[in-house]
This record gives sequence, C-alpha cells and structure tokens, in this order.
Amino acid sequence: MKKTTQMGDTQYSANFKIQPSELIQMCEWNSIQGNIAKYVLQYKCNNSSEDIRKAISYCWIEKHYTEYEKLHPITIEVFCRINELDTETREILRMIDRMEYMHMDVKLSEILTRTEKKEK
Repeated sequence: MKKTTQMGDTQYSANFKIQPSELIQMCEWNSIQGNIAKYVLQYKCNNSSEDIRKAISYCWIEKHYTEYEKLHPITIEVFCRINELDTETREILRMIDRMEYMHMDVKLSEILTRTEKKEK
C-alpha cells in the first residue's frame, strides 16, 4: 500500500503509522462514519471532550440519515436539480460517483487555477 500524507494533519502523522483517511477508504465508510472515526482519533491525540461531543453528534446524524435514506433515496441528479447546481459541479459529483479520480483531478486543477486568478 502506498503511503499517503494528509495535508494539515500533522497530529495524525505524528501519532499513527497509517493515516485515518486510509482506514476510512479501506473500510469504505461514508463521510459521516469517517468523521466519527476522525474525532475519536483526534480525542486519542489531544484528549479533548469537544472531539467526543463531535463524534456523538455525527453518530446522531448517521442514525437519522440512515433512517431517512431508507424512506427517501436520492440520486446525484435529484440532488443537483433540487440544489440548482451548475453543470461543472454536476460533472464533478458524477466523477466522484464513477470513481474517475484522474479526470476529477484535472477538472479540479482547472477550477483551482481559475479561482486563484480571480483571487489576485
């Protein structure tokens, strides 16, 4: 397995030989499950009650999301239409769904370049 480095996560790289993001990917956890793991692991690093509160909060979100999704499944197209998202954002979400990370990397790099030019 290729070792990855998370940007800005020095607390993780100092405390864990395998990055939390790698665990989340290997377990195929959704983002809410990943956030629960992230805050539990942050708690192990800095012993903050705030991290445990956040983990508990995400547990409740996951519970309610899972119950809601069983009753109201949503697709990317429905999500984009309801939220009136532009074509470019729709395309990126479709790439995520199809796991087209090389194409997505190129697209996101284009957006980054465009955004950085606007910020100057």
